[in-house]
Amino acid sequence: MDIKLVAQRPALADPFWLRDWCVHVSANRLSRGSTTLKLEPRTMEVLVYLAERADEVVARERLEEDVWRGIVVGYDSLSNTITKLRKAFSDDPHHPKIIETIPKVGYRLIAKVSASSPVDVGNAKPVIPENTSRRHKPNTRTLIGGVVALAALAIVASVIVWFRPWEQEREVTSGSREALLLDKPSIAVLAFDNLSGDPEQEYFSDGMTDDLITELSKVSGLFVIARGSSFVYKGKSADIRDIAQQLGVRYVLQGSVRKAEGRIRINAQLVDATTGAHLWAQRYDESLADVFTVQDKVTSKIVAALKVKLTPREQAVAAGHDTPNVAAYDTFLKGWALLRTKTPTDAAKAVAFFEQALKLDPNYSRAYAALAQTYWDYSVDRKFNNLVNPALTHGTQLENSYLVYLKAWRFLQRAQGKPSSQAYTVSARMLQLQRRFDAAMAEARKAVALGPSDPAAHDVLIENLIYAGDVEEALRRIDDSIRLDPNLPGEKLFLKGMAYYTQGRLQEAVSIIERARIHNSRQTRYAAIQAAALAELGQLDEAKAALEDYLSGWTTYAALNWAMFYWPFQRLETVERLANGFTKAGLTAPLKPYYLATKQYRLTGEQIKALLSNKHVIGIDRSIFSDATEFEVTRDQGGQIVRQGYLALFRDGEETRIENDLLCDPWLDFGNYCVAVYRNPDGSPNTIDEYLFFTLMGTFSFSVFDSAS
Repeated sequence: MDIKLVAQRPALADPFWLRDWCVHVSANRLSRGSTTLKLEPRTMEVLVYLAERADEVVARERLEEDVWRGIVVGYDSLSNTITKLRKAFSDDPHHPKIIETIPKVGYRLIAKVSASSPVDVGNAKPVIPENTSRRHKPNTRTLIGGVVALAALAIVASVIVWFRPWEQEREVTSGSREALLLDKPSIAVLAFDNLSGDPEQEYFSDGMTDDLITELSKVSGLFVIARGSSFVYKGKSADIRDIAQQLGVRYVLQGSVRKAEGRIRINAQLVDATTGAHLWAQRYDESLADVFTVQDKVTSKIVAALKVKLTPREQAVAAGHDTPNVAAYDTFLKGWALLRTKTPTDAAKAVAFFEQALKLDPNYSRAYAALAQTYWDYSVDRKFNNLVNPALTHGTQLENSYLVYLKAWRFLQRAQGKPSSQAYTVSARMLQLQRRFDAAMAEARKAVALGPSDPAAHDVLIENLIYAGDVEEALRRIDDSIRLDPNLPGEKLFLKGMAYYTQGRLQEAVSIIERARIHNSRQTRYAAIQAAALAELGQLDEAKAALEDYLSGWTTYAALNWAMFYWPFQRLETVERLANGFTKAGLTAPLKPYYLATKQYRLTGEQIKALLSNKHVIGIDRSIFSDATEFEVTRDQGGQIVRQGYLALFRDGEETRIENDLLCDPWLDFGNYCVAVYRNPDGSPNTIDEYLFFTLMGTFSFSVFDSAS
């Protein structure tokens, strides 16, 4: 259905009439006869917006942008608002008389809008609410009665709140945070102030806050706002009530840290933002060696103040820390603060601190995970690569990137000693590219379980769900993730646009990804899906411009096979649509596609065993790190490697395994490394590409021949 672009009509009268209902805009009320209904302010805004455009189709995206005015909203926010309006008007969505749903587009207000009553005004006057502009003088009896009623209501409300202090339903300013969570207390931990008198100690107060957020988020009975959104208020003078309202929480933890001469002093206070009451406050003055004990005390006091019970598993987790070495922890926090700045120069400096932390504690899993994340995130950044590989400053960009990929992989393996949300997140991203879809999904779910307030963990799970085609669950989780991290919406907007793209909702995808790019202008990755959607819509000039943004500075992506490597969709239809979109936007189409590794083509363990038993394998490394180099491997009856060609990929004398439908070989670079094997529907022995597998670095194709041939 075509959507007309209609200019907004003149502002409606206040009140105005909708069929036989009188709408009191400024009072947020509806009245009909003796019936008066109260609407939430946002619900009234949506009603007025539709009424100003009566009889016109209004796109969902347009409603969200104009009514919520740039605030990211969950998918259900607008739907819930429309449901509230229908309930107020007793409007049947299947046989509407007020608001009509236009499937996959938006809504249309179909009721008659007028400035006066559709019936005899002399006989049917609107009920004017008490807080409208029409004044009247109440008599004393009415006033006293109202005060008594209000007092009684307040007593009842206070009793309810006393029993379940977090269960309050109220509209807040952000559309994605229309009501506080009803099933658990919600809390934001603001950045603790650094009172050390030394700006260089800022890393420590920020790191302490980070860890409090992490530990509190592990308590299933709490909802904890993510670090990124809480830290938006760092260094700003803002009212606690305003912060709580903007973040959609009831409780706020704030405090300060002073670190000097081997001691730390921490002041912390927990505030109920709805009343301004201090629920708990404490000062700790301890030796720096006891920093972990202080962290545990603060966490346990907050949990106790909010009357939350820990599960036995949560009690066990709360008793442990990543390292007993305070010096290693302090050094790690210095690196973590640098990594948070998100620049290649500071990321390279962070690497040095993480490595120093490992010298102090060689078993520090968190430091290994941080190194894995750093090398992974900056694997194709030329400046970072040159800084961390100074001996290869004169090497090619590809040589440096290859080393960085390898380091990310190797550090991740060391982080598995005590895996964290961060480690599982990096692992899930690596497994995505290897087309080990089930394993990637499992790692992503573990990441969220260990880091409920870690936005990166939620992002990787949502991304995996979209790749798997489970878009409805992805959209629901996007809404939850937006509430978790409301002040940093860029990635969530992109993921929603990506989900819309897979559903064929192209115009919505283009629009929302454009908003994502405004929020996160440095993330050129967003432009890839936008380019494909624009190309499918036939807007080729815009598609080419978006593709240029995506490819900016990275000429290695200019080949379709390489670009598709980074978008591991599992459904063949989506893969083919994306490839066609990229081609229309300007990517060079290959002679043979090597990206059709979807689930229906994957081999089982038995099929792999039968395929390789007593065979001679000839393959080609088709990644950008190799100039289509051939390799040869001869395998015996049991699939073990007995001979390699000139290019050796594997260590001699070590065992090959086939387990969990994976081929596991002793790679020279990766160690014991497992790959999923796919049949290539377009392959042939002549082009050595009947089968495919994927490593972190790219695609390998191969064909098999009898050993005697």
